[in-house]
Amino acid sequence: MRKIFVMLCVCVSCILNAQENVLSSEKCSETMAAIYSLDEAKFTTNLTQVTDKALAAYLTEYWALMKYTSANNKQNYKTYMQKSDDALDAVEDHKYEYTLRSNILIHRCLVDMSEGNMLSGGIQFWKSYRAFKEGEEKYPNYDGQLMLRGIYNILLSQIPDKWRGLAGFFGFGKGDLKKGFEQISAYREKVKNVVGVGEESLVVSFANFFLSQEQTVSAEMATAMKSSKSPLVLYAYLLSMGRKQRGAEADEVLQSIDSKLFTTFPLLYQQKSKFALRRLDADNCITYADKFLRIYKGIACLNDAYLLKGYAYLLKGDAAQAQQFGDKCAAMSASSDVDKRTQADAKRMAITDVEMLKARMQFEYGNFSESRKILASMTPKPSDILEYHFRIGRAEDMMGNRAAANKSYQQVVSLSGNDKRYFGPYAAVYQAEIKMKAGDKAAAKQLLAKAKSMNNGEFSKEIDQRIAIDLRTIEEQQ
Repeated sequence: MRKIFVMLCVCVSCILNAQENVLSSEKCSETMAAIYSLDEAKFTTNLTQVTDKALAAYLTEYWALMKYTSANNKQNYKTYMQKSDDALDAVEDHKYEYTLRSNILIHRCLVDMSEGNMLSGGIQFWKSYRAFKEGEEKYPNYDGQLMLRGIYNILLSQIPDKWRGLAGFFGFGKGDLKKGFEQISAYREKVKNVVGVGEESLVVSFANFFLSQEQTVSAEMATAMKSSKSPLVLYAYLLSMGRKQRGAEADEVLQSIDSKLFTTFPLLYQQKSKFALRRLDADNCITYADKFLRIYKGIACLNDAYLLKGYAYLLKGDAAQAQQFGDKCAAMSASSDVDKRTQADAKRMAITDVEMLKARMQFEYGNFSESRKILASMTPKPSDILEYHFRIGRAEDMMGNRAAANKSYQQVVSLSGNDKRYFGPYAAVYQAEIKMKAGDKAAAKQLLAKAKSMNNGEFSKEIDQRIAIDLRTIEEQQ
């Protein structure tokens, strides 16, 4: 949850309208720009000139949200909750109370969930949705509602099928992923040239990359994000490059970022360390992880930084140091699924095969052929046989060799048995997607059913969501 918290908390924060320019006025817009550059001095100065008390409270809540995003420690959490309470009180008499309220509550939902407070987060989500529906009745033509409409269409379309009955009981709609993206795109067009508000709309629009099956981004949007001066926008873009195995492009972006932004937003150092590891640059991986650990004041990604250092020392041949940092990672508390996955990897440090690690990192960087070469030159240990065939399948798949990829995926599925790792169910999902591309929907459905039956271990929520998206894609094509 925390690993993509920055992207998510911005994706679901809707800043308001071009129709009546509620937050597009000069001082509100400049205050938004300060929020997105994390410039406290400018934020404070501009906020004093915002005369609408409700909007001033909302912007203050937004600032506290971004401070928590950049360093989610106890003090920032406490401050955020107080500013959130203040904002909820302040917007009661505003013309667009329900739109503002919906935004504040969904912010609270994400903050609670990032803290591991899933029940409280769920309650905030429900309250936010109710406020949004009130806004739909009172001012459906208000542009702020357009953004929320897109957000809820996307989020509700992602609810796994097994929870749809419960969601219906609480009054949630089904959602429509395609329509949601269209609504967000329409909103982006309205505000993209508004300073500050336009920066936010970039990240909101970028939800498409994280939630759609295609994960495509227009050249115009990619250019705008890469040239942004906001560390938040740049961080979201780097996260997406990591998901798409575009390490060389990520490194270009990292090299172009003003060094001051790394101090303002240390999570950029964590990304710099991660991409260094993926290109097998162990020394720089350690250097940037150390800089991150030295200046970061939050919790998110701390255990990941220790894992990165452990892997880097493993690449350098220093097993003792690798184990030391693996133990540090494993000893930390873990409230999110991402933290738990990171710690599970750390606990396997002692049995991690260096060549397998190299193959995995090279794949994640985007060097698919190099990853395949490493795999071809090694003899896997019995404990690594599932990952070995899985990595071959992924490399072949990304190089366009679908027949070879399908063969490797099938080996993984056949060998998985009761293994709780993600290799088996994900291999079945990737097989299904090969069949989908070939137009064989019946075979794809069978493989997705197989993936569902195997999905009882690692990454289960993520895999369940992927299966649901694939099934809906097949239905839409029929």
